[in-house]
Amino acid sequence: MRCAAGGVEGWPGDIHAPGGWRLTLADLAVAALVGLFQLFGTWSAAHHQHSALPLGAGGTVLLLTGPVALLFVRRAPLPVFAVTLAVTVTYVLIDYPRGPVFVSVLVALLAFVRERRAQARAALRREERLRRDDERLRLAQELHDVLAHSTAVISVQAGVALHLMDTHPEQVRRGLEAIRDASAQSMRELRAAIDALRSDPEQSTGGANRLAAPVADASRPGLATLDTLTASAAAAGVEVRPAVEGERRRLRPELDLAAYRIIQESLTNAARHAGPGVVSLRVRYEDEVLVLQIDSHGQAGSERADRPGGRGLLGMRERAAALHGTVRAGPTAEGGFQVLARLPYGESPGPR
Repeated sequence: MRCAAGGVEGWPGDIHAPGGWRLTLADLAVAALVGLFQLFGTWSAAHHQHSALPLGAGGTVLLLTGPVALLFVRRAPLPVFAVTLAVTVTYVLIDYPRGPVFVSVLVALLAFVRERRAQARAALRREERLRRDDERLRLAQELHDVLAHSTAVISVQAGVALHLMDTHPEQVRRGLEAIRDASAQSMRELRAAIDALRSDPEQSTGGANRLAAPVADASRPGLATLDTLTASAAAAGVEVRPAVEGERRRLRPELDLAAYRIIQESLTNAARHAGPGVVSLRVRYEDEVLVLQIDSHGQAGSERADRPGGRGLLGMRERAAALHGTVRAGPTAEGGFQVLARLPYGESPGPR
């Protein structure tokens, strides 16, 4: 059991008072027993200690101060331990008769240790809840990123196939092949993401970085697979013009995956909100950060990509923040839409 104000667990007879703490029968019993034991035990021992000072009123008060302090040990275990230790040391230094004068100190120490253990257990429970929340957040983000892109490709190609079915049936095959490829890629990434979530959580990164953790599959998405991503975007009617600047680096897996997902979400938004068009993709390897710049030219209605409650840009920012990076997104003066991400390398393996 535990008092409402937070104290030692396990005291028999604890009574939980709404809004605060109060004394219980257990508190009174412990204090009374310790006080009687210290007082009468020391009185008995004093008869054989002729060189010690007479117990008197001062010694009696010191013997009872510790047990009285124990009344509050569940509410403030550390201060109570300090008080009992101080009065016991004072009693000994004055040279009053020796006896069981350390009992109140030992009880207060035991209460303090139990309180610290209770706090440690509570901290572990909070950490476990946070870990589960992180895993759910990661799963939601991975599912969103994987499904949003493939769904956009499938939707565009299905619309094209319906439109051409009667007039150009020979072109329907191309659309169905694009749908098949997008579905297969989506299934591969979903399996990889779920396999990573099933792996040992002790081997994954902690805290917010768990959002950026890579999938466990050897064929995980990354900047090395951008050709597949741009081909998929082309199937959705988006022409991607990529450019790489600077010396290529071998990136940390979580950084590599985050960069891929940011580009993927940017292309998905272009396909959804702008329709067929041209997107310029620049990947720039600077000295300390990886810079991604995605410009959707003439992206009419692209402001919808950042509507309240939308997960796309929010997911990009969360991934970047998990790596201590930033993402800026918004309309350009030319009427398009730009996503600019800056992701620090951190402990990157360095140049290839």
